[in-house]
Amino acid sequence: MSQTTLVATTGRQTGSPASRRLRAEDNIPGVIYGQGMAPISIAVGRRDLRLALAGPAGFNTVLSIEIDGKKYPAVIKDVQRHPVKRNVAHLDFLQINMKELLTVSVPLRLEGEAKAVMSEGGLVDPAVDTIEVECTPDNMPNEFVVDISDMQPGDIIRLESLVMPEGVTALGDPEMAIVTALHGFSDAELESDATPEAAEGEAVEGEAAGEAAAEYRLPVALFGGGSRRGERSERRGTPFEYLVVGLGNPGKDYVRTRHNVGEEVVNLLAARVSATFKVGRDKAKVAEITLAGHRCVLAFPLTYMNESGQAVGALAKRYDLADPTHLIVVHDELDLPPAQVRVKAGGGLAGNNGLRSITAHTKTQDYLRVRIGIGKPPNKDRGAAHVLSKFSRVDREAMDVAIQQAADAVEMLIGEGPDAAMRVFNVR
Repeated sequence: MSQTTLVATTGRQTGSPASRRLRAEDNIPGVIYGQGMAPISIAVGRRDLRLALAGPAGFNTVLSIEIDGKKYPAVIKDVQRHPVKRNVAHLDFLQINMKELLTVSVPLRLEGEAKAVMSEGGLVDPAVDTIEVECTPDNMPNEFVVDISDMQPGDIIRLESLVMPEGVTALGDPEMAIVTALHGFSDAELESDATPEAAEGEAVEGEAAGEAAAEYRLPVALFGGGSRRGERSERRGTPFEYLVVGLGNPGKDYVRTRHNVGEEVVNLLAARVSATFKVGRDKAKVAEITLAGHRCVLAFPLTYMNESGQAVGALAKRYDLADPTHLIVVHDELDLPPAQVRVKAGGGLAGNNGLRSITAHTKTQDYLRVRIGIGKPPNKDRGAAHVLSKFSRVDREAMDVAIQQAADAVEMLIGEGPDAAMRVFNVR
């Protein structure tokens, strides 16, 4: 297998100021390690990197890193990006043995248009953006392509349906969903779910500030708002008792990142009862299920994390949630060690902008939280990049266990209450 040469320089200074200077000169700081070698701090030209990765393999290109005249076969192990601009900020290169098996993440690309899904107002939702495989460098696939043209609402494409090239083994549960076609709500469902008009003469908060603000600024008495509950029960049958919200950012770039562990939990809860999500008009995908004998709504806001309250406030109002402690928010937590799960009733926001938005729109901090530790970044300047990055392989294995535990915590909160959940999950 031919290798693309990428010349790197050594002797760079480490630390944030030095790295910023490098980037200003259009260079990218990085490190190369593996195969028993001591790690070497290096820098590569941004343009040189772009040319080296221009082939069909992209970031899975097998490179020949040239350092002071010596060449090291290597692949890109980790990429850190600027939290806003999304350009490459740091690279980890792993020296490899061309005859040994590697574990690599291969991009997943969707092809075609699911017209049957789109015509019903649904959404094709990729559960992952890469497929983890084991192979030698010679057999490394450039990408996996999934044709979604024939998908119908409710269809699920699973890992086992991907055809692996010779010498390539997919890692993970064969039953894992990789692409799901979400149902859209029908016009009749949306009409039946419509929130009643404000009573004549009732002030509408935010009216003077404009209709857009009024749409999501909810009254103080959002929870247990009174007479509407009987009306809603009559329209909808048995009322929904709990709203479980997993926080994160929408889009394939954020799938399985630290900031999106909440999304993974609600996806798992839906999978446990074979439920599918639908896309409604409240800026969220939702699934209506039963957990621990109670009717529940699972939701993942399709806003960005910082605007999660827009969806949560609207859903709490639509489903006429009676009690703020029946709103359960699952989110990442910087102040907890990686993969540690804790349950919390009310309290502060710990600097989480998603919680801040939810509090602003629901006018309460009394909701329950399931917190999943992602650890602190190396320094304060890298906080945004840290939460938007993906886990290492070792941390990912631990996080998969934590996702299961967090889903268990949600079920215990609903079935046995916060005191029981805290006794189980808050043991030091």
